[in-house]
Amino acid sequence: MGEKGYDPVTLPLCPAEVRRAVPPGVTTVLPQLTEMACVIRNDDGSWQIVTR
Repeated sequence: MGEKGYDPVTLPLCPAEVRRAVPPGVTTVLPQLTEMACVIRNDDGSWQIVTR
């Protein structure tokens, strides 16, 4: 992936208040990542990336 210009990133887990505020879902298209991005791990093991 690095050969294609991708860089690894680490996103923090979303705080509980963010998890409660967003409707459950799965990220299928990578959103623009900012300092406000965080991740929610769903019960089924999938991930949802959100912007606070």
